[in-house]
Amino acid sequence: MALYIQPKANQDKVVGLYADHIKIQITAPAVENKANEHLQKWLSKQCKVPLSQVILEKGQHSRYKLFRVQSPRQLPKWVNEILKDK
Repeated sequence: MALYIQPKANQDKVVGLYADHIKIQITAPAVENKANEHLQKWLSKQCKVPLSQVILEKGQHSRYKLFRVQSPRQLPKWVNEILKDK
């Protein structure tokens, strides 16, 4: 999943597409890996998988991130909505 992250937002939500990435606003600040951990937990809940199945592959210190979700039990609604608009 190619993501563009906006930290320190008012709520966690998917905004749409940004430069061919899914733009997500998260409430966590981009300090001491808090944003990455928060995003990993959020994606885990969205896809109904254990935390260990959500892996940050690229973008540890960037707003542009690549996450891999292994065997998601559920595809979040926002994935279909974004792909439909593309």
